[in-house]
Amino acid sequence: GVRPVVLDGVSEGQLAFLGSCVDLPSGAGAPRLLVDIGGGSTQFSLGTEQAEQVRSLDVGCVRMTEAYLRSDPPRAEDLSNAIGHVTDHFDDVLRDLPELLDVPTIIGIGGTITAAAAVEVGRMDLDELHGFWLSRAAAEDVFRTLVTESFAERIHNPGLPEDRARTIVGGSCAVVAIMRYFGLESIQDLPGIDELKAAGLLDSKRGVSAYSTRGTDTLLFDTEESDEALEPLMDGSEGDGDDAGEDNEKKED
Repeated sequence: GVRPVVLDGVSEGQLAFLGSCVDLPSGAGAPRLLVDIGGGSTQFSLGTEQAEQVRSLDVGCVRMTEAYLRSDPPRAEDLSNAIGHVTDHFDDVLRDLPELLDVPTIIGIGGTITAAAAVEVGRMDLDELHGFWLSRAAAEDVFRTLVTESFAERIHNPGLPEDRARTIVGGSCAVVAIMRYFGLESIQDLPGIDELKAAGLLDSKRGVSAYSTRGTDTLLFDTEESDEALEPLMDGSEGDGDDAGEDNEKKED
């Protein structure tokens, strides 16, 4: 039989980079940033032909949901705290890797980004979604739709798998936080290995590189709640991630 091996975050990021970029054009030595949003962690892998720098963050769709999003639908202040928590991690990453701000090629993989793209197009068709260009405006629109719905409403979104409905909001907080923080106008989706296996596309689909443009415009978050409560989300500023993180630490203790 095959003996399973548990990978650490760095090894996971390196393998994800190789698997996702193996068929991409060389790009004349231009660096690529691979973002893999998982359930408990997110890997930022930077390199050209292979990952030369990897940072693994304790940010994932399940982790964010359990730590911050306990109401249904989620409250504005909880969403703000979740986004603020993600942004705090990015500050740490940029201190180590300031070159991330200048990377021309951004690639996203994993179930969260794939599900967000599926909600945008209205169907879970991996053949169509592989290489899909998810714009920032579309990501913000998907985010706004999902966070204003209860779970019972969310499961009826065309394209959203029911098993993703409970954690997609936590994952979407990470997606919009990434795009806001790095000034991305788009990110291209390459579904992960589980999604490709399920669709029978593992051996047939080729990767497509994603070239992002950077800007500052942010689509406003809009619900029936007060402007004061939603201000951290509407202007893209950080929430009080530290306080929420302290609460989470107490819960874990």
